[in-house]
Amino acid sequence: MLAYCYRHEGQGDVWLYDARSGRSAPLTDDAEDSGSPSWEPGGEWLAFCRSMKISHIFVGHPKHEGRRQLTEGPDYDHGPAVSPDGRWVAFTRKLAAGESRGKALLCVVPQPGGPVRTIDLKGLLLPAKEMEALAWSPDSREIAFSASAGAGRMDIYRVGRDGQGLARVTIEPGDEIEPCWSPDGRFISYTRVGGGETRIAMVPSTGGLPRPVSAAGVLSEGGLVSPHSDRVVYVSFPSDGTTQLWMATLEKPEKRTLLMTSKLIVWPVRWTPDGREILLERGRGTSWEILVWSLDSGVETKIGQSMMLPSGKDMFAELSPDGEKYRDLYYPGGIVVADGQDRSDLYLIRARMPDKPSALYLREDRFLCSGFVGLAGCF
Repeated sequence: MLAYCYRHEGQGDVWLYDARSGRSAPLTDDAEDSGSPSWEPGGEWLAFCRSMKISHIFVGHPKHEGRRQLTEGPDYDHGPAVSPDGRWVAFTRKLAAGESRGKALLCVVPQPGGPVRTIDLKGLLLPAKEMEALAWSPDSREIAFSASAGAGRMDIYRVGRDGQGLARVTIEPGDEIEPCWSPDGRFISYTRVGGGETRIAMVPSTGGLPRPVSAAGVLSEGGLVSPHSDRVVYVSFPSDGTTQLWMATLEKPEKRTLLMTSKLIVWPVRWTPDGREILLERGRGTSWEILVWSLDSGVETKIGQSMMLPSGKDMFAELSPDGEKYRDLYYPGGIVVADGQDRSDLYLIRARMPDKPSALYLREDRFLCSGFVGLAGCF
């Protein structure tokens, strides 16, 4: 039996591999990071380290002194989204202690500073593994987000920043994630995962029947709606291993325009306010460059790169002199997630292969093994 650490979607878990059957299965699957497995001599118990990230929301530069702190406490605050009027910051708080350890909460705090409001989601569960994306309505009154009612699948919901008016938006089978409002507030675009496909779709913001935006049969995600038009950009991953950047309109999504094809992953980050340029990240693993794509000329310009904070917990944008004019776009309201601390503890777990082990997901840019320790003489 082999114990190892497997990292997927930013989350580390301990897995077991049975050499005789060729099967792999997760031994841990929770909100904390688990790693560094080590067998006890009898081979029945496994020691491992479990850690919880702690970080806070700041206004300022992620590396410079003089930041103004908006949140505090023992929890992991991340995923900030600034309202269009610049007055509010929505974020996700992952609890680090107590019986609710690992639970994710939706919170709102005034951008100038003040008390943090935790939104009552009436039992809805936010993703615990940092997959969530929060989207403000154009009038800064509501937030769209992904959550589960307990059935295991994710839907798009909306709620007022004051906690009122909680409503479900999508009702289709499968998972609906990555919401983004249209500029007029009439529609929400999102990524729809189900039926063997991952596609960009849109739905009336008050709920209703969805309408596909991206082409069928090609994995597509990362939809981003222009702030002053109904244009939406998204990325597709065809079977040849490339990444394609597409643009369509919400009114006529079948009329798509291919903007870019890359051998690296491309991801849209922001539109400029005039809707004439798109900020992109392109790269793989921890190596990403920041680009501006001009819709008028079709020319890309490198304006910086994403760098890892010293703690290794988060990335920040290191912009070139030409890229400094885009800083407010990259960090709306100056909101950043700064370095926090880790709370780490040691645990013991009985190492038994489940009756129905899960398939091991092998993707080049997301697979990381560490701490391979086999039973005596096996590996």
